[in-house]
Amino acid sequence: MDIKNLPKHQHLLFFPIILVLALLLVINITFAQQAVVIRAYTAKKTPVIDGIISEGEWDDVPLFRESVTKASIAFKHDDQHLYFLAIFESPSPTPRDYFGLEFDPDGDQAHMGSEEAPDYAILVSPSYGDNHAKEAILPGPAKPILYEELGLVSNVIAKMECSDGRCVVEGARPLAIDARNMLELALERPVGIGFAIGQFGKGIEHRATDMASYVIVLVREEFVGKAEAVFDFYGAVSEYGPYAWYVAVAGVLAHLVRRRAWKKPHHSETVLLERHIREARIAHWIRVAVLTVMTITGLSMLFKLPLFGGQSRDIHIWSAFAILIADIPLHTYSMIRKGEWRQLLLLTRDDIYVTLTIVKNFLGLTKEYPPHAVYDAKTKTYYMYRKYCSLQKPLVWFYFIALVIFGLTGFAMAYPNLFPWVFTLLGGGLNVRALHLLIFYLFTGVFFAHIYLSLIPENWNRLKAIITGSCKVPVINT
Repeated sequence: MDIKNLPKHQHLLFFPIILVLALLLVINITFAQQAVVIRAYTAKKTPVIDGIISEGEWDDVPLFRESVTKASIAFKHDDQHLYFLAIFESPSPTPRDYFGLEFDPDGDQAHMGSEEAPDYAILVSPSYGDNHAKEAILPGPAKPILYEELGLVSNVIAKMECSDGRCVVEGARPLAIDARNMLELALERPVGIGFAIGQFGKGIEHRATDMASYVIVLVREEFVGKAEAVFDFYGAVSEYGPYAWYVAVAGVLAHLVRRRAWKKPHHSETVLLERHIREARIAHWIRVAVLTVMTITGLSMLFKLPLFGGQSRDIHIWSAFAILIADIPLHTYSMIRKGEWRQLLLLTRDDIYVTLTIVKNFLGLTKEYPPHAVYDAKTKTYYMYRKYCSLQKPLVWFYFIALVIFGLTGFAMAYPNLFPWVFTLLGGGLNVRALHLLIFYLFTGVFFAHIYLSLIPENWNRLKAIITGSCKVPVINT
């Protein structure tokens, strides 16, 4: 198809390209902010470290609700110590439950540090004995090395007490530099901080933030009034993201009722046409397989399900590389080879007309239903160049946009040292995680709807074409 010979009413509109640029601009403006700052105010009352909140013991500081671990957290300090409080739900507490408080001494924002520059952590668990706290270094993910293993003395004390499905952690750490000369806390000196809640031996089932999400700052003043309200992007996504699934299910049910979609259509005349070349078919099924695996592993990590022997995160990352190495090159080649990109990526005025008419037909506002994916006997090609339904074009663009955001945020979380600019762009690790989760909810909702529409009788021929390459196309005479 020569794009220059399209009728005048089909002048190409580059709305999708403008949409991508606008989206990147909105993300930059909305999220380009510093990590959430948690202030440790000067204590009016020194807490007793016993895992029990006495009356008025923590009323002199605000509680901060952390959206990933779902814990309520508070800090305060005096001239000698940093005090911390954490309250979180634990329906079936065990002695192996733990709360982790992680610090980023060198400011590299690497999750749990590295062999060369490990991070510092306080681990609190009833399994540790009378004093529930131990100091540790973190030379990499899930590799805590306790100070006692290094022959060092810990000066941190803490207690964790659980009852009625709720755990309370109270702890204190000296402000002075620790036994390994790693971390000295001082007034107005920001330090990256992270939180973790889980159970020893459970691996992926723990909940944890990273070192790019929060910063703790010790301030001289005492707390007065109410804490500043901070928009919790991750919390909002966690709460409202599943509505993308509900909308997808509702749309499928409405389509079943309104369109009587499972009645097989009858066409008096058809012609056999090639619809997908071999490379496109291979790319499609690679994508289906890989995205299915990524969806399952993503759900496993989201809901802390111990699938794949606790290797969900690694399999998720390997699948992302499969998309990068196999799917994208094959998909790009197949679109360029036969000029498919012109029909799938470029939006025309005719697409707008067809989309609006289909929507109006679905809502019962018109009986007109624009033909698409049908053969025009007069022009010897697809009628009005509508090889694909106009609604498939936004799907392709959504896939492209989702792939870019998935890739940037996913690889940034997996390899933070290689993608520091992503954290800068989005204003910290919590926003990176939230955006990744938001696209996950939207993508899985669209994925579900796409699978449903592929299976309705109207599309059986086109579904066969993604396997064999060819399908029978209805013929119309214009």
